[in-house]
Amino acid sequence: MESNNISLKNKILVYVILGAFLILSVSAIVSISTVTGQQEEMAYQQSIEMTKNYANYFDGKARKNQAITTTISTAMSNYDSADRGEVNDILKGILLENPQLVGVYVGYEPNAFDGIDADFIGIEGHDGTGRFVPFWNTINGPISVEPLEDYETSEYYQLPKELQQTVVIEPYFYRGILMVSYVSPIIRNGEFVGISGVDVSLKYFDEIVSDVTAFESGYTFVTSNSGILLSHPEHKEWIGTKKLDDFGVAEISEMATDIRDGKRGYIETTDPDTGREVVMFYEPINEGTYSFVLCAPKDEMLAGVTVLRNRLIFMSLFSIVLVGGVAYMVGRSTDQTIKKMLDDFRLISDNALTGNFDTRADTNVQVDFKKIPVGLNQILDNMGKLTKENEKAMDALLHAKIEAENADRTKADFISNMSHELRTPLTLIIGFSDILDSEHYGALNEDQKKYTSSVLKNANHLLELITDLLDFSNTEVGTMELHSNDFSAVDVIDEIEALMIPIASEKDIDMIFDIDIEAPDIKADVIKFKQILYHLVNNSIKFTEKGGSVIIAGKISDDSVHISIKDTGIGISPEDQDKLFKPFYQVDASSTREYGGTGLGLALVRKFVEMHGGKVWVESELGEGSTFTFTVPMDQMADEQ
Repeated sequence: MESNNISLKNKILVYVILGAFLILSVSAIVSISTVTGQQEEMAYQQSIEMTKNYANYFDGKARKNQAITTTISTAMSNYDSADRGEVNDILKGILLENPQLVGVYVGYEPNAFDGIDADFIGIEGHDGTGRFVPFWNTINGPISVEPLEDYETSEYYQLPKELQQTVVIEPYFYRGILMVSYVSPIIRNGEFVGISGVDVSLKYFDEIVSDVTAFESGYTFVTSNSGILLSHPEHKEWIGTKKLDDFGVAEISEMATDIRDGKRGYIETTDPDTGREVVMFYEPINEGTYSFVLCAPKDEMLAGVTVLRNRLIFMSLFSIVLVGGVAYMVGRSTDQTIKKMLDDFRLISDNALTGNFDTRADTNVQVDFKKIPVGLNQILDNMGKLTKENEKAMDALLHAKIEAENADRTKADFISNMSHELRTPLTLIIGFSDILDSEHYGALNEDQKKYTSSVLKNANHLLELITDLLDFSNTEVGTMELHSNDFSAVDVIDEIEALMIPIASEKDIDMIFDIDIEAPDIKADVIKFKQILYHLVNNSIKFTEKGGSVIIAGKISDDSVHISIKDTGIGISPEDQDKLFKPFYQVDASSTREYGGTGLGLALVRKFVEMHGGKVWVESELGEGSTFTFTVPMDQMADEQ
């Protein structure tokens, strides 16, 4: 359906309501997305911090155990009394003072302690050769000492000997206890002579971790670097036997790889135990061979975000309905006034056709429209007088012309008032969108940036259209005035260059400036001179395909400034060139949809150029581009048109 077939009242209602709905909807989407995104990020960050805090707690425990091991190693490296009984007392005392330990030991190379291993064969804490390898422990209940086992092949002895540094042995079962060993080499005079170490039961992991809750039903657990579960609040049978890879879940296996590499992070997956959607946060315990894992149900973790989002959606919907209702009332108010005036015109015209000039328009309308029925009534008064008094028709026509001009001015006033009314909310929209786009109140994701950029672009475009419409209306009724200024044409061209280059760059259009103007300042309306240049350059960029070029040339000739804008765009046929500078004209209706615009730009260019006493014309061929040229006198201005 053509827009001319739609009634003005329906257009007003549709435009006002739809415009308010679209602007508020986009603003609501951007605001809700930004706020909830920040809240969701905060919920994730809180879980990460909670995981890190518990990992740091266990890291402190591990550091303490490692410090005990290092202390024993340092003491034995500097020990020169060669008193095996004294060393046993030291080890026993350390075990009694640190209840988290289940074993404390030293193990020396053959004859490395005092050179008399043979004298201690058969003594407790020694092997069959008398080698000094006492292992003080509480594994069987009361504290006791026995010789170390398998030290010739086991990692707890061979790794510190080989690496010459403190090592932490991967968790293992020993006599039914899941434990981990911290072992340091004993170095004397630069030579390895033995090891010292402590064994720590990992039962305290499960006791502490099982009591930790995450949100309402989340839980935590600890895993070794190889992926073995060291604790679990429900499945105790998994401890020490089940690995993360055993669950057969891709995301959990990915987490196991990160843990093996000592990395932190989180995954989103389905809990193989509960079947719920969860987020698993994991953090390495730096001084151990394990990591702390927090398993949080996603719906519980984001419950606050969901409540906030629902509240914002409700508030936004309420605002949209409220503003839509106000917009509808405003539209209906205008519609009723227009309907009343149309009914008056119809009645008056019907009566006038029968020679009855006594009918009058109702002047009880809103102040913005009041001059229209008043002017019409004055016309009817004059026509009635001419009929009754039989007075040649020129005076009546003169009065009619004056009243028509008054009506035009009323129309211009109405358009001006409406333009200002539209500019106020547009300015607010542009301002708030610009604040969002600056990310001053929080970072935006890619979708939010796209929405904000779209709001800014379309709001600024709408503001340009309103400005063009207001300028054209003022020129039509003769209220547009020129304000003479002395200025440099080169400076103005430089300003347009700076403004248009970013627009051309978006389409990869090459802008070339060939300016040969070295004359003194010209005298003209600098604002309108800029508008002429802006519309012509913008028009060339708009109708030039990607990768094309636009050339702006300028020179002085016959006391006038000559400016031409040449493009490699789609071109214009000869039959369309004569109509090109008419208002609201588009060469092809499809171009409106593809390139945008109202058809007022070139009409305003012609008006402004002619007001200066200049000329504007176009040279073009279809598919070969176009050249727009205009001239403006340097030292005088034509009378206002």
